[in-house]
Amino acid sequence: MFKILTVISVIVGVVAAKSGGGLCSGAAKTPVRFPVIDKLLSLVMVLSLALLALTGFYAALLGHKLSGYLLVCHTGTGGAFAGSLALLALMRAEAESCGCKCLFWTLVLGGLGVVLSAVVMMQPWFGTHGQETLVELHRYSALVALIGGIGCCGQALRAKSS
Repeated sequence: MFKILTVISVIVGVVAAKSGGGLCSGAAKTPVRFPVIDKLLSLVMVLSLALLALTGFYAALLGHKLSGYLLVCHTGTGGAFAGSLALLALMRAEAESCGCKCLFWTLVLGGLGVVLSAVVMMQPWFGTHGQETLVELHRYSALVALIGGIGCCGQALRAKSS
């Protein structure tokens, strides 16, 4: 089931990226205060999201457990993703520089679910069943973040090309 939802999520993200501004109501753009920092954080967030998606979904789609070097890469990149996403959310709270606020906030809320589930998984508060539930929450939150990330990046690239 998760494999099917992953494919559907990527398709939805691509459709959102190609659809222009039609998915969300357009609001007036507010300029970003620090455009260089915004671009750097955006680059870190996009690269870390891509690496997290590659390592996480590679293991999930092939039916493997995430372990070894892939796990080290995945967890190491998670900190960069969490930090850059949090700072971008603060910097863009009122600005619409991602092409579509709905896609950006989908990315932020999905990312929040990913980060919170990962942090809670590290605590010894839950038993085996709780840990399995948190892994599933982590996976599905990642799908939501991936939809927002693909759509948001596509909107930004589309805006630059026109």
